[in-house]
Amino acid sequence: MLSMDETVINPANINRAVMGGNARAANLSTERKKEIARSAADARWGADLPRATHDGPLHLADATLMAAVLPNGKRLIVQGTMLLAIGRSRTPKAGTGGTVNVDGLPFFLSADVLKPFITDELRLSTTPIFFRLKSGPRAVGYDALLLPQVCRVYQKLRDTLMAELARGEGKEAEKARGVYAKYKHIIARCDELEHGFSQRGILALVDDATGYQDDKNAAGDRPHHSSLCISDLNSVG
Repeated sequence: MLSMDETVINPANINRAVMGGNARAANLSTERKKEIARSAADARWGADLPRATHDGPLHLADATLMAAVLPNGKRLIVQGTMLLAIGRSRTPKAGTGGTVNVDGLPFFLSADVLKPFITDELRLSTTPIFFRLKSGPRAVGYDALLLPQVCRVYQKLRDTLMAELARGEGKEAEKARGVYAKYKHIIARCDELEHGFSQRGILALVDDATGYQDDKNAAGDRPHHSSLCISDLNSVG
């Protein structure tokens, strides 16, 4: 009698099993295939996603972002709208991975030229949060405090490049010129956003956009989050 390790596997049996599986898949209706795909997507996202208690459009400069507040008071900005606001694609380029890359940074902060300006505190804010909007659709968001910090990263890159160019010509200046040309549209968008929220804290803007502040006032709650203005960002690395 053969042991488990010595069991002979008949290739014909494998082929029949594969063919049977392919046949069953081919016989599935389009609607059934969609249902299976939806079930798989639900499993990936998890059944217990937090649902926003408040959400709404947040207008900054000429950009419109989707803001939300979770039951625990966490203020979020939906990933896609945040990326469009800073002039980035709302999704990673093909082949560049998903929401985060191997070093734990989101794809919009993963460029090597940005890493010298990314602090440990900023890294903690870059964890994506999967949730549902108030009406039910699934969304990926980031802590609202991340947006001004991301803008500051690109502005620090600009300042460094300008300093390099001011030192004169040469290979380093040529390299700086090329990097600036690649990111200047994002830097310009960040400057516009900075102007949009420089007079008020980003958290207060989210609260106003979603109606969360009105509910807090009606309930007699006192704000438990301080506003983050651009002047405060000087201490955020």
